[in-house]
Amino acid sequence: MKSRPNGTPQPITAGSICSVSHWSANPALKYHYQVGQHRLYSDVEYPQLAAFALSRGDAVPSIDSTPNEAAMSQVYTGVAPFAGRERLFGLETDGEWYRLRLDGKRAYEVHPASGIAMCGLPDPESTLALEVLLGPVAVLIGALAGTYYLHAGAVDTSLGVIALIAESGVGKSTLSQSDGPQWLQLTDDVLPLSSDSLHVWPSFPQLKLPRAAAGHALNAINPSMPLAAIVRLIAEPSDGVVFKRSDTRSALLQAVRHTVGAKLLTGP
Repeated sequence: MKSRPNGTPQPITAGSICSVSHWSANPALKYHYQVGQHRLYSDVEYPQLAAFALSRGDAVPSIDSTPNEAAMSQVYTGVAPFAGRERLFGLETDGEWYRLRLDGKRAYEVHPASGIAMCGLPDPESTLALEVLLGPVAVLIGALAGTYYLHAGAVDTSLGVIALIAESGVGKSTLSQSDGPQWLQLTDDVLPLSSDSLHVWPSFPQLKLPRAAAGHALNAINPSMPLAAIVRLIAEPSDGVVFKRSDTRSALLQAVRHTVGAKLLTGP
């Protein structure tokens, strides 16, 4: 068993994320973080996640299997931006384990059924390792647990939580900035969304925000909040702000299109 921040027991689930920087079984995972609705256990420290660090001592999943090299097959390859440049991104699986490759080299081994991820990058404390962990690794594990990651800014308003989605450069990050108690910024980049309850988990690291702003997600807001609306921003000439309600099909297509997974998986 492990404990929530308030001390109540919480069983380890498939939604837990564990990171180990070597390939041995049952590693000592000394660093624990709360990342959205999931726990992250790591044997390396991520200084960028200091605001999300938890006390140590929780029980962690053990690794009782290894990737089957003979059964590994490629399921995806494409190009995605990581750590400031475009990189070749590949995904392989043996049906149980998933292997993420960057520029042809092994980056992470992921076992979604147990929520375990093993880092094979030369520097597990680098920005690159953190971006991959909070990007494709989190997306892969979250999908198994019914969690989807919107590429969205989010604000807490008098109407509830509103997610703002848009193409790059339209003004999503600018519009999601706090503007008084009736427009409080929750995220500016990634927003976890539960497909079952339609609740969002703003306590997810926002790498583009200052550390103090990123830390407020864990310490000052509810871990789970109901989503009131998704608003897609479109830059068009107009004399004022115009709201148009989308039909269900169009709204779902836009929501999927603006997930982190869809942004990553854009190759052939």
